[in-house]
Amino acid sequence: FEDHLLVKDGDEIIGIVAAQKKKLLIDEKEYIGMLIGSLSVDPRYRNQGIMTMILNYLDETYRKEVDFFALSGNYDRYHRFGFDYSAEIYQYKYFSTNQNASYSFRKVSDYDKEFCHKLHCQSNYKVERTNIIDNLYMWKYQAHLILKDDYPFGYFVLNPASDIVEEIIVLNDNEINDVLNSVSYYLKKSTSIKIAP
Repeated sequence: FEDHLLVKDGDEIIGIVAAQKKKLLIDEKEYIGMLIGSLSVDPRYRNQGIMTMILNYLDETYRKEVDFFALSGNYDRYHRFGFDYSAEIYQYKYFSTNQNASYSFRKVSDYDKEFCHKLHCQSNYKVERTNIIDNLYMWKYQAHLILKDDYPFGYFVLNPASDIVEEIIVLNDNEINDVLNSVSYYLKKSTSIKIAP
């Protein structure tokens, strides 16, 4: 469990967090960030301050070594610890009755993972630093490949619980509006899209 911290009660693991220091280049300036993920507490031990203890430990231990802490998760859960959005979240609603014949869609298969991961890593908007498609399967989100003239052109991620497209990445940003209209047509419903500028 490299880069993971464990919380134990005797010999039993009751909490875990992944914490990695990463160098990030932002506007040609280098920063060191602490990327936090996989923060979990055994359900039998919740509401006892263990998550607070974990986050306080990370803050006290690494505050002088890093420029910022970053995590993705439920805003209401983490805001009380001082975390806030790193960018505004815009939510757009699309509904289209027109399908652009250039675009087609299908669910992401194992064959598509490498393309999606490379595209994700090239994006300016990525949050995850691991294989995004593996994370999607773990989170039960639905990943769909976007094809243009039958060639991979991008992907989008649908959260089936909320029917919101959480992420959409394409090879050519100039075509995003045409793609969004086609996504709405493909899903056969009004589609909410989250975009962080």
